[in-house]
Amino acid sequence: MGLRERVELELAYRGRCQHPTPHHHNTRSHRNIAPHPAFAKLSGTLPMSREELGSTTHWTIVLAAADGDAEARETFATRYLPVVRAYLRARWRGRAAQSDLEDAVQEVFVDCLRDDGALTRVEREHQGSFRSYLAGVTRNIALRFETGGAKRRQRIAEDERPDDTPDEEARLTKIFDRAWAQSLVQEAAERLTAAAEQAGPEAVRRVELLRRRYHEGNALKDVAEEWGVPAKAVYREIERARAEYAAILRRVVGEREGCQGEELTQACEQIMKLLR
Repeated sequence: MGLRERVELELAYRGRCQHPTPHHHNTRSHRNIAPHPAFAKLSGTLPMSREELGSTTHWTIVLAAADGDAEARETFATRYLPVVRAYLRARWRGRAAQSDLEDAVQEVFVDCLRDDGALTRVEREHQGSFRSYLAGVTRNIALRFETGGAKRRQRIAEDERPDDTPDEEARLTKIFDRAWAQSLVQEAAERLTAAAEQAGPEAVRRVELLRRRYHEGNALKDVAEEWGVPAKAVYREIERARAEYAAILRRVVGEREGCQGEELTQACEQIMKLLR
Protein backbone atom coordinates (compact mmCIF):
# COMPACT_ATOMS: atom_id res chain seq x y z
CA MET A 1 0.00 0.00 0.00
CA GLY A 2 1.40 3.40 -1.00
CA LEU A 3 1.65 6.46 1.22
CA ARG A 4 -1.28 8.24 -0.42
CA GLU A 5 -3.58 5.28 0.22
CA ARG A 6 -2.34 5.05 3.81
CA VAL A 7 -3.04 8.74 4.37
CA GLU A 8 -6.55 8.45 2.95
CA LEU A 9 -7.28 5.37 5.06
CA GLU A 10 -5.93 7.10 8.14
CA LEU A 11 -8.12 10.12 7.44
CA ALA A 12 -11.13 7.90 6.90
CA TYR A 13 -10.40 6.00 10.13
CA ARG A 14 -10.30 9.26 12.02
CA GLY A 15 -13.63 10.22 10.52
CA ARG A 16 -12.12 13.23 8.80
CA CYS A 17 -12.51 12.29 5.17
CA GLN A 18 -15.97 11.61 3.75
CA HIS A 19 -14.89 10.32 0.37
CA PRO A 20 -11.49 8.62 0.46
CA THR A 21 -10.38 7.65 -3.00
CA PRO A 22 -7.71 5.12 -3.91
CA HIS A 23 -4.69 6.21 -5.81
CA HIS A 24 -4.71 5.26 -9.47
CA HIS A 25 -1.21 4.87 -10.80
CA ASN A 26 -0.53 6.56 -14.08
CA THR A 27 0.45 3.80 -16.45
CA ARG A 28 1.49 6.23 -19.11
CA SER A 29 5.24 6.29 -19.50
CA HIS A 30 7.04 9.60 -20.07
CA ARG A 31 10.73 9.97 -20.62
CA ASN A 32 11.10 13.31 -18.96
CA ILE A 33 14.21 15.38 -19.34
CA ALA A 34 16.61 15.55 -16.44
CA PRO A 35 16.42 18.63 -14.21
CA HIS A 36 19.60 20.49 -14.99
CA PRO A 37 20.68 24.05 -14.14
CA ALA A 38 21.89 24.60 -17.70
CA PHE A 39 18.31 24.53 -18.94
CA ALA A 40 17.49 27.72 -17.09
CA LYS A 41 20.19 29.91 -18.62
CA LEU A 42 17.97 31.00 -21.47
CA SER A 43 14.53 32.54 -21.62
CA GLY A 44 11.96 32.21 -24.34
CA THR A 45 8.31 32.14 -25.25
CA LEU A 46 6.65 28.80 -25.79
CA PRO A 47 4.32 28.34 -28.74
CA MET A 48 1.83 26.67 -26.36
CA SER A 49 -1.10 28.30 -24.62
CA ARG A 50 -1.43 28.94 -20.90
CA GLU A 51 -3.98 26.14 -20.70
CA GLU A 52 -1.52 23.67 -22.23
CA LEU A 53 1.10 24.65 -19.70
CA GLY A 54 -1.29 24.39 -16.76
CA SER A 55 -2.96 27.45 -15.29
CA THR A 56 -3.55 26.10 -11.78
CA THR A 57 -1.43 27.80 -9.16
CA HIS A 58 -0.07 26.10 -6.07
CA TRP A 59 -2.58 28.02 -3.94
CA THR A 60 -5.43 26.58 -5.99
CA ILE A 61 -4.12 23.09 -5.30
CA VAL A 62 -3.49 23.78 -1.60
CA LEU A 63 -6.93 25.27 -0.96
CA ALA A 64 -8.74 22.60 -2.98
CA ALA A 65 -6.85 19.87 -1.10
CA ALA A 66 -7.85 21.50 2.18
CA ASP A 67 -11.49 21.38 1.02
CA GLY A 68 -11.23 17.64 0.36
CA ASP A 69 -10.96 17.62 -3.44
CA ALA A 70 -9.63 14.16 -4.34
CA GLU A 71 -7.64 15.23 -7.39
CA ALA A 72 -6.09 18.16 -5.54
CA ARG A 73 -5.10 15.86 -2.68
CA GLU A 74 -3.49 13.47 -5.12
CA THR A 75 -1.54 16.33 -6.71
CA PHE A 76 -0.56 17.73 -3.32
CA ALA A 77 0.76 14.38 -2.07
CA THR A 78 2.60 13.60 -5.31
CA ARG A 79 4.19 17.05 -5.43
CA TYR A 80 5.37 17.36 -1.85
CA LEU A 81 5.95 13.77 -0.70
CA PRO A 82 9.60 13.63 -1.91
CA VAL A 83 10.33 16.97 -0.22
CA VAL A 84 8.97 15.88 3.16
CA ARG A 85 10.66 12.48 3.01
CA ALA A 86 14.04 13.98 2.06
CA TYR A 87 13.91 16.37 5.02
CA LEU A 88 12.96 13.72 7.58
CA ARG A 89 15.51 11.22 6.29
CA ALA A 90 18.23 13.88 6.55
CA ARG A 91 17.02 15.04 9.96
CA TRP A 92 17.44 11.56 11.38
CA ARG A 93 20.51 10.93 9.19
CA GLY A 94 19.04 7.70 7.87
CA ARG A 95 19.27 6.06 11.32
CA ALA A 96 15.53 5.90 11.94
CA ALA A 97 13.82 2.66 10.96
CA GLN A 98 12.07 2.81 7.59
CA SER A 99 8.72 2.21 9.29
CA ASP A 100 9.32 5.14 11.66
CA LEU A 101 10.30 7.36 8.74
CA GLU A 102 7.19 6.44 6.77
CA ASP A 103 4.99 6.92 9.85
CA ALA A 104 6.36 10.45 10.21
CA VAL A 105 5.93 11.22 6.50
CA GLN A 106 2.37 9.93 6.66
CA GLU A 107 1.65 12.01 9.75
CA VAL A 108 2.73 15.19 7.94
CA PHE A 109 0.17 14.56 5.20
CA VAL A 110 -2.55 13.49 7.64
CA ASP A 111 -1.96 16.71 9.57
CA CYS A 112 -2.15 18.72 6.35
CA LEU A 113 -5.27 17.07 4.92
CA ARG A 114 -7.50 16.41 7.91
CA ASP A 115 -10.35 18.74 8.89
CA ASP A 116 -8.96 21.71 10.80
CA GLY A 117 -5.52 20.56 9.69
CA ALA A 118 -2.51 22.55 8.58
CA LEU A 119 -3.87 23.36 5.12
CA THR A 120 -7.06 24.86 6.52
CA ARG A 121 -4.90 27.38 8.38
CA VAL A 122 -3.25 28.60 5.19
CA GLU A 123 -4.63 31.77 3.63
CA ARG A 124 -4.23 32.63 -0.04
CA GLU A 125 -2.85 35.95 1.15
CA HIS A 126 -0.32 34.14 3.41
CA GLN A 127 2.80 36.23 3.56
CA GLY A 128 5.81 34.23 2.42
CA SER A 129 6.00 31.13 0.31
CA PHE A 130 4.21 27.87 0.94
CA ARG A 131 7.66 26.31 1.09
CA SER A 132 8.38 27.90 4.47
CA TYR A 133 4.94 26.97 5.73
CA LEU A 134 5.30 23.29 4.77
CA ALA A 135 8.82 23.25 6.22
CA GLY A 136 7.38 24.46 9.52
CA VAL A 137 4.66 21.81 9.53
CA THR A 138 7.19 19.07 8.76
CA ARG A 139 9.57 20.27 11.47
CA ASN A 140 6.75 20.32 14.05
CA ILE A 141 5.78 16.74 13.21
CA ALA A 142 9.42 15.69 13.50
CA LEU A 143 9.67 17.30 16.93
CA ARG A 144 6.51 15.50 18.00
CA PHE A 145 8.17 12.19 17.12
CA GLU A 146 11.37 13.17 18.91
CA THR A 147 9.91 14.52 22.14
CA GLY A 148 7.20 11.98 22.89
CA GLY A 149 4.26 13.83 21.41
CA ALA A 150 3.70 10.92 19.04
CA LYS A 151 2.57 7.43 19.96
CA ARG A 152 5.19 5.49 21.90
CA ARG A 153 5.83 3.13 19.00
CA GLN A 154 6.51 6.12 16.75
CA ARG A 155 9.06 7.92 18.91
CA ILE A 156 12.50 8.50 17.47
CA ALA A 157 15.35 7.27 19.65
CA GLU A 158 17.52 9.95 21.24
CA ASP A 159 20.63 8.96 19.31
CA GLU A 160 18.73 9.38 16.04
CA ARG A 161 17.69 12.97 16.72
CA PRO A 162 19.48 16.00 15.23
CA ASP A 163 21.79 18.23 17.22
CA ASP A 164 20.08 21.34 18.54
CA THR A 165 22.51 23.80 16.95
CA PRO A 166 22.20 26.62 14.39
CA ASP A 167 24.55 24.79 12.02
CA GLU A 168 22.39 21.67 12.08
CA GLU A 169 19.22 23.70 11.53
CA ALA A 170 20.87 25.45 8.57
CA ARG A 171 21.88 22.07 7.12
CA LEU A 172 18.33 20.75 7.38
CA THR A 173 16.85 23.92 5.89
CA LYS A 174 19.19 23.62 2.92
CA ILE A 175 18.20 19.99 2.40
CA PHE A 176 14.50 20.88 2.48
CA ASP A 177 15.06 23.76 0.06
CA ARG A 178 17.07 21.57 -2.31
CA ALA A 179 14.36 18.89 -2.32
CA TRP A 180 11.82 21.65 -3.00
CA ALA A 181 13.95 22.91 -5.90
CA GLN A 182 14.17 19.39 -7.33
CA SER A 183 10.39 19.10 -7.21
CA LEU A 184 10.09 22.36 -9.15
CA VAL A 185 12.41 21.35 -11.96
CA GLN A 186 10.83 17.91 -12.14
CA GLU A 187 7.38 19.45 -12.51
CA ALA A 188 8.72 21.74 -15.23
CA ALA A 189 10.17 18.71 -17.03
CA GLU A 190 6.84 16.90 -16.84
CA ARG A 191 4.98 19.94 -18.16
CA LEU A 192 7.44 20.31 -21.01
CA THR A 193 6.94 16.67 -21.97
CA ALA A 194 3.15 17.00 -21.89
CA ALA A 195 3.19 20.27 -23.85
CA ALA A 196 5.52 18.78 -26.46
CA GLU A 197 3.23 15.81 -27.00
CA GLN A 198 0.38 18.20 -27.71
CA ALA A 199 2.51 20.41 -29.96
CA GLY A 200 3.68 17.62 -32.27
CA PRO A 201 6.68 15.53 -33.38
CA GLU A 202 9.16 18.40 -33.66
CA ALA A 203 8.54 19.49 -30.06
CA VAL A 204 8.79 15.88 -28.86
CA ARG A 205 12.10 15.60 -30.70
CA ARG A 206 13.43 18.65 -28.87
CA VAL A 207 12.53 17.08 -25.52
CA GLU A 208 14.30 13.92 -26.63
CA LEU A 209 17.31 16.04 -27.54
CA LEU A 210 17.41 17.48 -24.02
CA ARG A 211 17.21 13.99 -22.60
CA ARG A 212 20.00 12.72 -24.84
CA ARG A 213 22.24 15.65 -23.96
CA TYR A 214 21.60 16.05 -20.21
CA HIS A 215 20.31 12.65 -19.10
CA GLU A 216 22.68 10.50 -21.13
CA GLY A 217 25.53 12.99 -21.64
CA ASN A 218 25.72 12.49 -25.41
CA ALA A 219 27.67 15.04 -27.44
CA LEU A 220 25.44 17.04 -29.79
CA LYS A 221 27.61 16.23 -32.79
CA ASP A 222 27.10 12.53 -32.07
CA VAL A 223 23.35 13.00 -31.87
CA ALA A 224 23.41 14.91 -35.14
CA GLU A 225 25.31 12.10 -36.80
CA GLU A 226 22.94 9.48 -35.43
CA TRP A 227 19.89 11.44 -36.58
CA GLY A 228 21.44 12.21 -39.96
CA VAL A 229 21.06 15.97 -39.68
CA PRO A 230 23.57 18.86 -39.75
CA ALA A 231 25.22 19.61 -36.42
CA LYS A 232 24.19 23.27 -36.72
CA ALA A 233 20.54 22.22 -36.83
CA VAL A 234 20.94 20.23 -33.62
CA TYR A 235 22.63 23.16 -31.90
CA ARG A 236 19.75 25.43 -32.92
CA GLU A 237 17.22 22.92 -31.63
CA ILE A 238 18.94 22.49 -28.26
CA GLU A 239 18.93 26.26 -27.78
CA ARG A 240 15.22 26.39 -28.57
CA ALA A 241 14.52 23.41 -26.28
CA ARG A 242 16.39 25.03 -23.41
CA ALA A 243 14.47 28.25 -23.92
CA GLU A 244 11.17 26.34 -23.85
CA TYR A 245 12.16 24.57 -20.66
CA ALA A 246 13.30 27.83 -19.06
CA ALA A 247 9.96 29.46 -19.85
CA ILE A 248 8.03 26.61 -18.23
CA LEU A 249 10.36 26.50 -15.24
CA ARG A 250 9.87 30.22 -14.74
CA ARG A 251 6.09 29.71 -14.77
CA VAL A 252 6.32 26.83 -12.27
CA VAL A 253 8.55 28.80 -9.91
CA GLY A 254 6.23 31.80 -10.16
CA GLU A 255 3.21 29.66 -9.29
CA ARG A 256 4.86 27.85 -6.40
CA GLU A 257 6.74 30.80 -4.93
CA GLY A 258 3.99 33.34 -5.55
CA CYS A 259 6.23 35.94 -7.16
CA GLN A 260 6.76 37.75 -10.45
CA GLY A 261 9.05 40.23 -12.18
CA GLU A 262 12.50 40.74 -10.67
CA GLU A 263 11.55 38.74 -7.59
CA LEU A 264 10.73 35.79 -9.85
CA THR A 265 14.06 36.11 -11.65
CA GLN A 266 15.88 36.02 -8.31
CA ALA A 267 13.82 33.02 -7.20
CA CYS A 268 14.78 31.12 -10.36
CA GLU A 269 18.45 31.94 -9.80
CA GLN A 270 18.19 30.70 -6.22
CA ILE A 271 16.61 27.44 -7.39
CA MET A 272 19.54 26.86 -9.75
CA LYS A 273 22.06 27.56 -6.98
CA LEU A 274 20.41 24.96 -4.77
CA LEU A 275 20.81 22.32 -7.46
CA ARG A 276 24.51 22.89 -8.16
